[in-house]
Amino acid sequence: MSKSKNDRVEGKPKGNSYERKAAKQLSIWMFDNPKILYKHEDSGARKIVYSGDIIPKDADNFPWKFWPFIVECKSGYKTRIPTLCGNQTFLRECLIKLLNERTFSQRIPFFIAQFYNRQPILMTNIKLNFFSPNTLTLELGDNKYELFYVYEFNEILKKDFIKIMPEWFYDTINTPLTPAQKAPFKPIITSCKQIYNKKQQIADMIDEIISSK
Repeated sequence: MSKSKNDRVEGKPKGNSYERKAAKQLSIWMFDNPKILYKHEDSGARKIVYSGDIIPKDADNFPWKFWPFIVECKSGYKTRIPTLCGNQTFLRECLIKLLNERTFSQRIPFFIAQFYNRQPILMTNIKLNFFSPNTLTLELGDNKYELFYVYEFNEILKKDFIKIMPEWFYDTINTPLTPAQKAPFKPIITSCKQIYNKKQQIADMIDEIISSK
């Protein structure tokens, strides 16, 4: 899908800046240290072990056994702000792309977005110990669906990370991966077009959380 001129102009520079900001925020939230995570660079200057917009800066000295998240960051996109009754194609494409980029180690998708002049949100398919007034049901085809919870990113950053995560999380990140779990994760979607030709199912309102400054 082609981007509008405004999206092309504001997307890349603002996106890079927001990824760096989000990396620092997540690093402080998760590790109480702003230097554990960083914006994924494709320069080849570092040993790249993980995928996504935000990854550990030093995989060999990472405090957990592995990095379980696959993170996508978006900012700006004035013409693509999702609403209840429409304009959700871009958001859904981003979520499907994120699901397809998962690996067995990076199985938890985090979609962090600050759409133009809106509050930042965090969307994930795991239920956190934090109130989410909004959800979005993503249709994957073959009668399969993925439920994403929508959280206010700034508010969730104020809470204790370990308490926010499900009970199983702490044991998971401290358990070494098996060889099978290090293998590539089979994509769940091969074509987005067939999905968007079907009737979209929307679970609850998501525009309430992103429509106010």
